[in-house]
Amino acid sequence: MAAPPDAPDKRSPLLAALQAELERSLKTLGTLDPPAYFIGYTVTDTQRINVSGSNGALLNSDEGRNRWLEVSVRAGSYTLDNSHKIGERQMPTGGPGTPVPLDDDADVLRRAIWLETDKQYRVASQALDQDQDRQGSEVETAEGRAPDFSK
Repeated sequence: MAAPPDAPDKRSPLLAALQAELERSLKTLGTLDPPAYFIGYTVTDTQRINVSGSNGALLNSDEGRNRWLEVSVRAGSYTLDNSHKIGERQMPTGGPGTPVPLDDDADVLRRAIWLETDKQYRVASQALDQDQDRQGSEVETAEGRAPDFSK
């Protein structure tokens, strides 16, 4: 059921932190060389409950919860960025992600998001530099002339 139009927007602290960091990171990293022109965040919040029993008796129960952040940063331009494929291999990414605190403290969340965004920008920047160094020695193909990302 939708909230009445005059009801205040009850926004998730996690989403607010992600939005604030996205805006700050694009503004800051977009001015560096190479510029970050795309940043994407994926947060997976998982809750797990295990219950076991035998003959109607509870033997064990436990529960766990975690949040996992994955950051995608593209540095360079839409035409050539850090994801550019060289030959038959794809350029490496910065890793699978990092845990994010479960509490909804905005400052703690923003720090975790900032650290992972900064790490992924450094990986993207390094990958782009390596790609540009190898660019002249690669054979040009139809796929090679296609832009790396589209708007």
